[in-house]
Amino acid sequence: GTGGTPPITISGKAADGYLSGATVCLDVNANMSCDTNEPSATTSAGGAFTLTIPDGTNASAHPIVVQVSASTVDEDTGAAVGKPYVLSAPAGESDFISPLTTVVHGLLQQNPALTVEDAVTQVKLSIGASADVSVFEDYVAAKQDTSNTAADEYERLHRVAQVAAKALAENHEDIMAAANTQGIDTTEANAALLALVTNQAFAGLQSAAQAVDEAGESFDIDTVTV
Repeated sequence: GTGGTPPITISGKAADGYLSGATVCLDVNANMSCDTNEPSATTSAGGAFTLTIPDGTNASAHPIVVQVSASTVDEDTGAAVGKPYVLSAPAGESDFISPLTTVVHGLLQQNPALTVEDAVTQVKLSIGASADVSVFEDYVAAKQDTSNTAADEYERLHRVAQVAAKALAENHEDIMAAANTQGIDTTEANAALLALVTNQAFAGLQSAAQAVDEAGESFDIDTVTV
């Protein structure tokens, strides 16, 4: 044709529940922040986003970062999340970004010798997830798929992710406040500070899963203490 080569795009979804109004980017410089010169977009209904990738940039070589603001709407509740936090996914995993992919990415950052499969195994062991579920699967859609034999397990995965998101938000607030108190430049130290946030989230995964299982069908994220 005469229109030239169409731009390369990658699309996905961001969720605790689906998140609308969050900033998503391809984190080319690996600082865990969406900079003005990086491909970015704002999530719409259903947590959907599309990033336009410039020529010469290998999208599969860089992680996805989702900056959730206090005003971002969580479609689980229909209300703003109230506290900011950051989600991410390892390089090449852009389809679904959640608190669980964030912890997987955090483990890979802490230990580059790990493979993605190694990190996924650690996360699944922490929460007692079976081999039938994937932490990169859209658990919101999967739990509603009546033909999916693992639908109930994805319902559980969603609830664990809700607790993990709450932990991310609360730890993000506390750690950034502590850094400011110590005179730390939170922009310069962003990646290191977020590593602490993710470490805390991973450490609490087993407790999150236990809280979900103990609550059963009475599960209510507002009553869960993290």
